[in-house]
Amino acid sequence: MQEVAKKLGYVSNAQAKQLRKDAKLTSSIAIILPNIEDDIYISFFNSAKRVLEENGYNVLLFITNNSPYKEKQSVNHAAALRTSGVITITCCITQPDIYNPILASGGKIVHAYRKVEGTTRFVGFDFFEIGKQIGLHVLKQQYNHIGVLSGPKYYSNNFDFANGLSTIINNSSAKPPYIHFVEADWMTVLIASFDFFKDHNIPDVLVLTNEKFLPQIQLAASAGSSKPCPPIITLYKDSIITEEPNVSRYYLDYLQIGVSAAKNMIEALQSSNDGAKEVCETIIPARGFRKKYSSPYRVNIKNNNITLRVLITKGQSTDALKRITPKFTRETGINVEYIEKMPQEMYLETLNVANSSKIDIVRNSMSCLSLFNNNLFYTFNDSEFRELTEGMMPSIVDDFSYIQGSKQAVPFDVGTEMLIYRKDLFEDDLLKRMFYEKTGKSLIVPSSYDEFVEIVKFFNQSWNPRSPVQAGTSVNLDSYSELSSNFILRYLNYAQDPVPKSSSKHNIDSNAIYKCIENMYNYGLYALPIYNQQWIGAPLDNFIHGKTAMEIVFLNYSSNIIHLEKNIHGGKIGYMPIPGGKSYVTGGTLSIFASSKKHDAAKEYIRWVCSPRQAELFTMCGGISPHNHVYQNSEILSKYRWYEELPKIIQTAYGRNLWDAINVNKLEINSFQILKGIVQNKIDPETGGEQMSNVIKACLFK
Repeated sequence: MQEVAKKLGYVSNAQAKQLRKDAKLTSSIAIILPNIEDDIYISFFNSAKRVLEENGYNVLLFITNNSPYKEKQSVNHAAALRTSGVITITCCITQPDIYNPILASGGKIVHAYRKVEGTTRFVGFDFFEIGKQIGLHVLKQQYNHIGVLSGPKYYSNNFDFANGLSTIINNSSAKPPYIHFVEADWMTVLIASFDFFKDHNIPDVLVLTNEKFLPQIQLAASAGSSKPCPPIITLYKDSIITEEPNVSRYYLDYLQIGVSAAKNMIEALQSSNDGAKEVCETIIPARGFRKKYSSPYRVNIKNNNITLRVLITKGQSTDALKRITPKFTRETGINVEYIEKMPQEMYLETLNVANSSKIDIVRNSMSCLSLFNNNLFYTFNDSEFRELTEGMMPSIVDDFSYIQGSKQAVPFDVGTEMLIYRKDLFEDDLLKRMFYEKTGKSLIVPSSYDEFVEIVKFFNQSWNPRSPVQAGTSVNLDSYSELSSNFILRYLNYAQDPVPKSSSKHNIDSNAIYKCIENMYNYGLYALPIYNQQWIGAPLDNFIHGKTAMEIVFLNYSSNIIHLEKNIHGGKIGYMPIPGGKSYVTGGTLSIFASSKKHDAAKEYIRWVCSPRQAELFTMCGGISPHNHVYQNSEILSKYRWYEELPKIIQTAYGRNLWDAINVNKLEINSFQILKGIVQNKIDPETGGEQMSNVIKACLFK
């Protein structure tokens, strides 16, 4: 039969095979949604899809338009395709049995957002509590007439919200405010919105249960009322938005709902409960109203003749800052001119201009703060300093703010290192087998620098012609900062007690230095060399273009990292702490030169750029803010997924204690030719180790 089929050119139909009732369940997961027009469902789908695909599942999307008939068709179709499970935001609230065809074949069901009685797995928000919180907010504003534009109360989320709001309002006093409820869906919302304005008894405030309703009710207010639109409170996705004076947003993390639903499904598929009924309910906390921070503008300077000159390092954070500076100029009248320098040029340039009055503000590297005298910069008073650092990570404030004990620097951006690697290569069965045959070890993400070099060698095409990439990683031969950082990171992970206490030779771990040099020598044998590029982000270009399997990335200088997900390998990129796990924190601080004649304008600029209000926008544009709340924003984490590990890395990394022990600027300059010679294999490890020991001793602070 097989021979005949072959001669006839017969090819089996994979989908038809799945329709057999005795066929095994596939690795597909169906996601059933009301629509993909609401941001709620777009965010939910994208985040769930990412998690499922990263775990090896295929995702099928079905749209119901809130039609029970279409939902039943979707379920039957998913069951016929032998999907392993369904994640659903259902419109069949009273008919959970429509999912029996999935359950009958051994599949799993996870309900999300809209709760259905009798189901076992659910992920959503506590809408009753959310309604109560908004009710309390309304009462504080002393509104007497409340308009509520809600989705159909047939769905549990809308019913629970209305119930929570009514409970708080109606129990507030003997004569509570009046609540005018109007129900609508995405088809009828515009017409329904006019109900609030038809008899001139306009509510004092409007409450919306869906952000999609916002432009519709604003349009209805504009067209149907002679009075201005009342204040609006709306549920809203956790996102970066332009401020709108008349609109208050209560934030819900729809992305996290999708992530949790996907993880819940994976857990259900991987559990072995032998048919026992599982009950797993995950309630995602609401983000709520944003904290009211003080205004980033204090002095009303409206003088187009004022121009601040800012000396700053080239890199990702500077690019982000330049994107958003026009708003500062528009609102204050203060012009800003940026003078950009390479990292290795900044220290000497700062000293050269410090007393000239030509530069007003400087972005210094935190690692160089110990090199300056405190007579060069303006000292912030305690009140100014507290305001400027409000909401920042405490460890960052402690490490980034002091010059010779004085509060003369404000944290601006954070820098640390991370290993980025091609997950598809490390998961490839053929490559894993090849690696085992050559080394006797498993191909896994390196947890030490010794493992790192072994993997770099394996992926080098000169050593392994079957490697799918040109090299395991890159080495930038003309970057002072990058070569120096490569050495420091290795030393932190090889030395028993890596932070020197003084210039005494007994505080230098000579054995660790030799191991660092030997590792860098072997690394240089197989890494892809980069020439004539002083820019720290250069190695990441090789990774983006598919030339290397992994790179250690310096986040705050690699401005091209925002393009990381654009390459064809974007869905299979992993992010981990560097080999060995011991890293350091650096980054930028902003200081005002004492010689500047524009201290008031300079303080306005720093108050703006370092404010919590700017932190999320700055990070979305490519910067790395020192503010805590930024790394809880799901929109930011979905775009810059490598930031998920950032707070943990910062908490465990070496900070100011390292840079107070050694003159890093002197180390970069004096070690450059030695380290370059080592990675080019022109200096042997023994000679290089001895030379580096002498350089380090000369660079320690007395």
